Amino acid sequence: MKPRSVNFFFENRRLSGQAGDSIAKALFDAGVKTLSYSVKYKRPRSVHCARGRCVMCHMEVDGVPGVPTCITPVEDGMRVRREDFRPFFAPLLIFAVRAISFPAGFYYRMFTKPAFLRNLFLGSLRRMAGVGRLRVDRAVTTSAADNPVSTTTLKPRYDMVVIGAGLAGMSAAYSAARGGASVLLVDEYHTPGGHSIGFHGEHEIASIRDDLVAKTWGHSSIDFRTKTTAHAFYPPHTLLLGPVGPNDGERRAASQSLGTNLPRRPESLSAMHRVEAANFIFATGAYDIIPLFDDNDTPGILGERAIRLLIERDKLIPGSRAVAYGTGPALYDLSRFLLHHNIAIAAVVDAGEPVAADDRELPNDIQRIYHSRVSRAAGREWLSSVRVTHRDAATGRGSRDTTIACDLLCIAFEGQGAYELAYQAGFKFEFSPHPIQENNVMLPSTRTLHSENGVSFFVVGELAGQRSWRDKVTAGEEAAAKTLQRLQASEKD
Repeated sequence: MKPRSVNFFFENRRLSGQAGDSIAKALFDAGVKTLSYSVKYKRPRSVHCARGRCVMCHMEVDGVPGVPTCITPVEDGMRVRREDFRPFFAPLLIFAVRAISFPAGFYYRMFTKPAFLRNLFLGSLRRMAGVGRLRVDRAVTTSAADNPVSTTTLKPRYDMVVIGAGLAGMSAAYSAARGGASVLLVDEYHTPGGHSIGFHGEHEIASIRDDLVAKTWGHSSIDFRTKTTAHAFYPPHTLLLGPVGPNDGERRAASQSLGTNLPRRPESLSAMHRVEAANFIFATGAYDIIPLFDDNDTPGILGERAIRLLIERDKLIPGSRAVAYGTGPALYDLSRFLLHHNIAIAAVVDAGEPVAADDRELPNDIQRIYHSRVSRAAGREWLSSVRVTHRDAATGRGSRDTTIACDLLCIAFEGQGAYELAYQAGFKFEFSPHPIQENNVMLPSTRTLHSENGVSFFVVGELAGQRSWRDKVTAGEEAAAKTLQRLQASEKD
């Protein structure tokens, strides 16, 4: 069935898109890649995380500022504009701001006295920040009674709540439900499977993923809610949930891409909800880490999770010639992923030692650069090249530079676990040093936690530092087994 076309307006231009596509995807298809500008130097910004967690793609939509366009579907008649302060003297102003090297935090130290000068200075900075203007006629004040936190569509309490429907989360949910526990499984994406969706070098991942999707989605003891955000955890046993936004068309498209016919039943929330549980499993995955180097905010620089979402979820190919940068098996998995989607690889830049088995699977004509770092990106509206600094393996010092033309820099390092909810529940996280600086992340000091109130907590998957898909599945099963043991013990008491 051919997707339905929609018409929308971008800064007084009438554009067309496909129903179900994100606003960012529709703009990219129309040739618009710059979605916002940075606050300080007005540098161009574009899609960055692809999951609505950063502000790079925020735009004003129908008068509402701060809308994440990477996850917001385009609709017929929408009016979209950048949140950018552009007075008639903008070109001169932006040139001056870029030309002058202001010290970090200068706005805290300059023009502080007298008071009228400080107020004028700060007021001008706020206007120049370009973070959107809220139209007064659209502002609505609501009370708690107008938007109650409801529990009408969910049970008030479950034996276990699992946050994250990746391999680890689905494994935990199914194992616990099979043992007789009532389970709530929530995920912010419209498609279960996490970042295991789409092409992977190991073909077994697809069959394991699809099998878990079918088992968890269809199990009578699992209340499965996609497009649902876990906003906060409130001790000792309460989780606050909210909707990301329903879109049944996206769900059907995701079902087809997975090769799994998901049943037609409600899966997303329409209001804020509280749920309680005796056991919580945090399988919240990890975020991409973009290493520090000159101009690392240039549009066209994406982490492996972001590029996977853009290509597999949005069917958006943001470039044609990439540099793959990272280390370990993830770097070569990313390289194979790019080649699978017909993106040419200009070079594979490995920050560490090559993985011989993975390296052999890449075509011989792809340039490999080992013991090296990306030290600079170039390009104004979009990436045009990167500079790679080769390092001496013994001393770690830079020896020579190479400039590589490309329109994508795809980065594959460890990734930082999404630890916010687990931290609120009481888990402690420690810095885990790694020989390769870019792989230094925060990891939980323990993977299991029991509160004084008898509530149990578990962290699994990438949040716990587990990278292999086999380790993720096993960790979910083990956490579920411990949960069932505690439930059985409490019933005996």
